[in-house]
This record gives sequence, C-alpha cells and structure tokens, in this order.
Amino acid sequence: MRRRATLLLLTATALLGVLLTVAPWLALTAPVGAPALVVEGWIPDDRLPDVLRLAQARGVRQVFVTGGERPLARYLHGGDTLVIDGAPMAGPWRMQLAGLPGVRWQLMGDTLPLREGTADGSLHTEEVTVGPGVRQLRLVGRAAVAPGDTTALLFVQTLSLYGEGLAATGHAVRVHGPDGARTACALTWAEERALRLVALGMREVQVLAVPGLPDARGRTVSAAQAMAAQARWLGLGAYDVVSLGVHARRTRHAHARANGDAVLVGVIALSDPQVPPRTWWLRPAAWPLVAKEVAGLLRDAVAGTFGT
Repeated sequence: MRRRATLLLLTATALLGVLLTVAPWLALTAPVGAPALVVEGWIPDDRLPDVLRLAQARGVRQVFVTGGERPLARYLHGGDTLVIDGAPMAGPWRMQLAGLPGVRWQLMGDTLPLREGTADGSLHTEEVTVGPGVRQLRLVGRAAVAPGDTTALLFVQTLSLYGEGLAATGHAVRVHGPDGARTACALTWAEERALRLVALGMREVQVLAVPGLPDARGRTVSAAQAMAAQARWLGLGAYDVVSLGVHARRTRHAHARANGDAVLVGVIALSDPQVPPRTWWLRPAAWPLVAKEVAGLLRDAVAGTFGT
C-alpha cells in the first residue's frame, strides 16, 4: 500500500513538474543579438507594436517579415476598381464576393464585360472562363453613393486561377480609387504585415517581405526555408526570429535546420496572454495550443526536419 502511495505521489509530482515547465520551455527566448530581425507574419495585429518597440530598442537595421498566402479579403468603396494584372490571364477563374443588397457588380476583361450580378448581402462564388487575348481583369461595384460616403459596397474574399491563389500564380492586384490613387493588395501575410509595420511607423526601406511558398510540412517550415534562401542571397551571418509564446522553440528549430551552419539563428518569444507560462494548464483554451507545439516537435524529430 505504501509503495502504491509513493508511486502515485511521484507520478503526481512529475506531472505537476511537466505542467509548470512545458510552456516556459516551449516559449524559448534565446536571441543572438543580430542586427537583423525576422517576424512571423501570423503574429496577431495587437502584438505588432511590440515588434516595433523591440526593433527600436535593439537598433535593428533590417526587419524581414515571413508568411504565406492569405485570402484577398478586400473591400471596394464607391468609385473603386479592383484591377488584376499578370500572365497568363486565360483560364478558369473563381471569385468569392459579397456586397450590400442591391449593389450591381461587373467583371470585365480589358473593356469587355465577362460577368455581372447584383449583391444580396451573402457571400457567393462566381466562376468565369477568361479567353485568350485578355490582358487585364477589372471588377467594379455600382450604387448610388452620396459624396463623401465611405461605406464599403463590395467585399472580395478570394480570387483564384486554376484553383490557385494569386500569390502562387504571380498576378498583381491593385485597387484604383476615384481620386487616381493606386493601392497594392497584399496577397501574402508577409506583405500584409510588412505594410502594417510601416503604417505603425517603421521605415519602409527597413522592412522587407519574404513570402513563403506552400509546404507540406506547414507554414513554419515554409517560412524558414524562404528566409534561409534570403539570408544566403544577402550574406547574413545571423538573425533573430520573433515568434509568439509557445511556438518559439519550434520556430527556432525550423530556421536552424533550414540554415544549417551558414547562419546563426536566435529567437525571441513575445508573451501570449492565451498561454501564461506558469498557469496555462488552468486555461482550457491553452491546452490545444501547447499540445500542438509538443506534437509538432515530436513530428519534426521523427521526420528529421531539425538537427541536434
């Protein structure tokens, strides 16, 4: 009986030790003090000011932002035109869009109408085959709008050609405003977060988007491989990656593996309110996040996707 009680006590103590230490162990912060900072593009918007302050405090000269494809997710206001350029233009296109009830929309190939409809407030999927010879697609929404009204008329969720997003096909998307302004649409999280950092006050020449292509092993490996290629091209000897909470250790391993011995990689974990390091196990929402990172490390170890 005493032996069983001792075993139960040891087991409970070991389990408590794991619960208290696993989140801090995953949320690794081990910077190498490099003048280059790499930011994972999936970091939430409300943590980007922390990235800005971190870069300023460390005197970072260059900030790289990684991230794969994102939905287009673009609003069109009165007088806006969504313009898609690139080649090839011919083929089966798919568009998901919604709009205020009664708004008329029209998709044109150059100046010729290809498809039109009336929005009803719901998200719809439209498919259209574009023939050869078309050099540009243009989407417009039309409604009676009072001068100065900034209400969005249309929302374009996704655009794809042959089932592939435009980040993969290499097409460019811009919004032409009624005042002549032309605004590029971010097609990857790298581009979108880079634009947000500039909007927060970071110098545009200081920020560089490094989009990653889809990878069967996930966005972390894809981002690491893209950044490793960028580091080799620029001749970087070291960089620190900014991640969020318990994802930091897996991020550092992925980048270290992608770079090998060519680049020294550090990591900085921003605090994650969803997973407080010492009391995470008291929050049901934190369990899947911690379990996912532990499983990811085990999977990578078995697959040999990071070194010793």
